[in-house]
This record gives sequence, structure tokens and C-alpha cells, in this order.
Amino acid sequence: MTKIVVIKAKSLSVFCLCVLCFFSGLISSKIFLNTSNPQGRTPINSRVPKAHVIHLDKKNALGGQTEYSAIDQFNDLGDNLTRLIDLDPENALMRLRALGKAIEPIVAKALFQSWAKKNPDRALEAAQSPENRDIQAIALETVLSTTLEDNPDDIIRLLSSVRKSANSATMASRLFNRWADLDLDGLVTVLATITSPLEHSEAIISIAIKSGKEDPQKALEWISSLPNKTEQQKALSAMVIGWGQTDPKSAALYLDSKHNYEPQLAVALIGIWAKTDPNAAYLWSQNIKDASLRNSAPSQIICSMLTNSTPLKKD
Repeated sequence: MTKIVVIKAKSLSVFCLCVLCFFSGLISSKIFLNTSNPQGRTPINSRVPKAHVIHLDKKNALGGQTEYSAIDQFNDLGDNLTRLIDLDPENALMRLRALGKAIEPIVAKALFQSWAKKNPDRALEAAQSPENRDIQAIALETVLSTTLEDNPDDIIRLLSSVRKSANSATMASRLFNRWADLDLDGLVTVLATITSPLEHSEAIISIAIKSGKEDPQKALEWISSLPNKTEQQKALSAMVIGWGQTDPKSAALYLDSKHNYEPQLAVALIGIWAKTDPNAAYLWSQNIKDASLRNSAPSQIICSMLTNSTPLKKD
């Protein structure tokens, strides 16, 4: 009798264990696979391994309850965000927006960098959407700079799709400066295909500055090939600025040989030169014929010294 009771007890235990496992499986399936998706997108779980999204789906599994605490959110992002951005940046952005919190710049940069590598056109479209206005500047710059490094042939086409804004000139300047650093000859080649006056102007300035740093004589030859005087003058000023960053004395001598140049160009050169040799910058400035420019030089030199901590040597 005792043996029979033991056997029945064991059977009952096994049965209970099976039932428990069965219902646990149902609950787990509901938590991991039954994610609500009000925007009609393909559920993230169908595209990313379950292990990557368990925490991100916790809020949905709880039925959107307010008990989804700040600690839960922190753990969710910490555990899954990097993988999710790498695998599916568009869905990562959707889920970040669902949290209702501001997106940190470092996160926005990583997200749009990953997105631009996969689909630069869609990433650019998202960067300019109204709901992403708070991160638009960093998103646009990230998409364009990432595309520049991965596939520069697409840059001009993408630039034509960027809507003009208050910071368009700054963004174009940074982009073309980076392009000139990566592939100066490539930027020179595509210059004629840049139809936007703003972007064309910024490209000329970037080419001239970089050329002035590397080979001023070659830069002068290129400037003389530009089709009109306005572009030549703009490029010449930028070239002198670039030249002044590597050899300010030679740049100053070149300006001395020119009878008419923009006064502000001499001011800019003095400021650059004062960062490395304020004494030489001051001595050169005293030979400038324009009296107002000559008299303003000391204050320009002092400002450069203060920002660069360069002492003025005594003779």
C-alpha cells in the first residue's frame, strides 16, 4: 500500500509540473510574441531575435501599464538599444519615440549612422520629418557625413534632397571641409555638378582652404581656371586663409604683392599668425597701408593671444 501511494504521489507531482510548464510556455509566448503594434509596422520580434527585444517588449506585455518604471526603461535601453540600432535603426527610433523622452545626441548620431549605412535615402527622409525636428541638425549631418565616407557618389544627389534651413550653410561647410580632407581631387571633379549656389560657394571655399594648406601654387592655378571673377576672389581669400595656417609669412608676402585685397582678409591672416608668432604678426600689420586696419591690428592680436595663450616676446 505504501508503495502504491508513493507512486501515485510521484505521478501527481509530474502531472502538476507538466501543467505548470504548459501554462508557463503560454505566458512566455504572450509576453515575447504578442506585441501590440498600433502603427501597422512589422513587429520588431519578427525581425530581431527574441533575446534582443525581451526588455523592450515589457511595456507592451504589461498592457501599457504605468508601472513600467524609469528603472525598467533604463535597463531596457542599456540591454538592447545598441543591438537594436545596429539591426533595425528605423524600428529603434520608433520605440525611442514611444518612450516619450528626449533622444540624446549621442544616441541620435549612432542611430542615423547605422541607418545611413543601410538606406541613406530613407534615413535622410526621416531626418527631415517633423517628428524628428529636435534632432534634425545632428541627424542630417550624420547621414551626409556617413554617406560621404561610404559612398561619396551619392552625396550630391542627397544634398539636392535636403531642404534649406537657417543652418544649411554651416552644414554644407562642414561636409565639404570633410570631403576636401578625404578626397580633394574628387571634390574638385564634382564641383561643376553642384547646382545649388550656396553649396557651390561652400565647396569652392573648402577646396581653396585645403589647397592653400597643401600647395598654394597649385591652388592659384586652380583659382585662375574658375569661370568668373566673383568665384576667383572668393577662392583667393579662402586660399590665403589656408596658406596662413601652414605658412603665414609667405601668405603675408603674397598679400603684400597684391595692390587691392579685402581688408578683412588681412585681419583674418593677422589673427591666424598671432596664434603662433604674435610678434611677427604685429610687425607685419604695421606696414599695412590702410590706417584703420593698421590701428585695429593690436586688438586682433591680443584676442588671438588670449584664446591661444601665446605670450608676446620682448625684443
